[in-house]
Amino acid sequence: MTTQPLRIGFIGAGFVGQVAHLRSFAELAGHCEIVAIAETRPQLRAQVATRYSIPRSYPSHEELLRAPDIDAVVAILPRPLTGPVALAALQAGKPLLTEKPMAATAAQGDTLVAAAKRYDVPHAVGYMRQHDAGIEFARQTIADCIATGELGAITYARSHCFQGNDYCAIDGFVDSGEPRSPVSVDPAWPIAPDWVPEPRKAEYASFLNVYCHNLNLLRFLLGDFERVVHADLRPAARAGDAPTGLVSFDHGSFRSLLEVGSLRSEAWHEVTEVFFERGKVTIHPPPAFLRNVAARVEVLRCDDSDTVETHTLPASWAFQRQAAAFVEDVRAGATPRASSQDALIDLQWAERIWELELANNAKSNAPKTQEIVSW
Repeated sequence: MTTQPLRIGFIGAGFVGQVAHLRSFAELAGHCEIVAIAETRPQLRAQVATRYSIPRSYPSHEELLRAPDIDAVVAILPRPLTGPVALAALQAGKPLLTEKPMAATAAQGDTLVAAAKRYDVPHAVGYMRQHDAGIEFARQTIADCIATGELGAITYARSHCFQGNDYCAIDGFVDSGEPRSPVSVDPAWPIAPDWVPEPRKAEYASFLNVYCHNLNLLRFLLGDFERVVHADLRPAARAGDAPTGLVSFDHGSFRSLLEVGSLRSEAWHEVTEVFFERGKVTIHPPPAFLRNVAARVEVLRCDDSDTVETHTLPASWAFQRQAAAFVEDVRAGATPRASSQDALIDLQWAERIWELELANNAKSNAPKTQEIVSW
């Protein structure tokens, strides 16, 4: 395994690309170096390259991908462009990290998984919650409780996310003021499956963009679902917000509930709880962009005094831990923890949720027939 810094090319220099990813990789000095950036906005491209001392910059991702000295690629782009650019990177044989969701549909995800396999390159997907130190601790705690049986069997789980403001204490963001230029991708991939009605496609895309994190987290903590039991999603009052509603899952021996919605709050409103017969593990994730704060974990043990242990992990940031894991995985030739193969499963479950939601919606909107009673 090489000890030379991993040479990384960045595609996209927008807000999330800068504050969550560029900065995280730039702080891994000695482990990796950012050697090139591709961005369609010329002023932004120049300003970001200067800020992070990136030696080469390109106006298109195609030019960056042709560079032979780039060991791996990080592509952080608007969702409709993520899939086609990811496919181009994989076809160029570049190990890749993209944001979540990696695509909008299971069919698109299949295409990316097949490309990663065909060209034998790892594709990591940005479920950074999996790299949060507090969530790692909670997952191990849940596994230990299952193995020892000290709290009894799992009876229920709940993941609640009503969002709020997760842009916390952000600084150093370069904004050139230029309008977004289209990346040279023709065509961009659809934002929803073709069977989702046109008026609800944006709603589907918003649901997937926000709550795929919660789907992935439930699976990361508890293993895969067996089926979707119920789905009821209502459009948000404000255009562009994710829908509000409930989705329940069957895990075989217990069920879980996903509660989703939007709250116009300066705080971040998210909690995941795993209930046992004699206790509970509660996870309070921090706002995603709050640096150096891990999820807080509470463990309730239902004994004579109902003991509650609160675990506050040492300062760390999930995005930076994710970046470090990507560098190490590429160096070692290891499969990423949040691989495209695993992320494909989230896309499949999202489609099952929406199939059930649309079926239930059609039923509830069907004309009611008056029952005739014979005397």
